[in-house]
Amino acid sequence: MLIETVDYQADDAAIALQRSLRDTGFAVLANHPIAADRLARLYDRWGDFFAGDAKHDFTVQPPRHDGFFPFRSENAKDSPIKDLKEFFHIYPSSPIPDGLEDETRAIYHELVTLGTELLSWIQAQTP
Repeated sequence: MLIETVDYQADDAAIALQRSLRDTGFAVLANHPIAADRLARLYDRWGDFFAGDAKHDFTVQPPRHDGFFPFRSENAKDSPIKDLKEFFHIYPSSPIPDGLEDETRAIYHELVTLGTELLSWIQAQTP
């Protein structure tokens, strides 16, 4: 199976994306507008957050579905075994820790914009 690398800036990017998704179900997107170093810095900053105790101030409060989910707090669907992970779910109105909010919301917006564009490419290529 060949998973295609799609150059976001190429003239045939929409066609290449649709082809790879149709043929393999996957694609690698290169040269997209979200810089890898920005993502890496934000991952590092969130890593620092997860390493500290302040994360517990953001523990999910049902019925909400956003915030911090502690280690072994969630099960995969139909599984009795707790997941071996912790994570932080974010929606547009979610509370986000100070020092992480501005960049997290900026990247969130950019990812939604990019995703919307990619979906429009797929729709345009779908018979």
